Amino acid sequence: MIRTVSIDTGAPSPVDVNVIAASHAIAGAKTVGTGNDLLLQLDYRTKVPGACPIDVVTYEIVCDKGNKPATWSATKAFLTYMASRKGQENLTFQGYATLPAAVVERVRGEIGTLS
Repeated sequence: MIRTVSIDTGAPSPVDVNVIAASHAIAGAKTVGTGNDLLLQLDYRTKVPGACPIDVVTYEIVCDKGNKPATWSATKAFLTYMASRKGQENLTFQGYATLPAAVVERVRGEIGTLS
């Protein structure tokens, strides 16, 4: 096993770099954006115990209308799965951080409006 570093963030003890610590930091992010855009603003200076502030958030960009009928069902199934409880749980096993519950709920709501 390859050992990773711990980071001194100013929290009471150094934070290990791992998926759980990344998820903990992302949970403290603010949801920003306008309209239906869901963007996260991370606090890279967090001193929350157990939160690793070195994270990169990726986004799925999906049109709200006019998606190709031949591929739309697969795209919607993918989005629905990734926003599901099981999909979020499986992210951790693949080395990815999970989204905060409030963000996942908004994502689920948005998926339902897409056509």
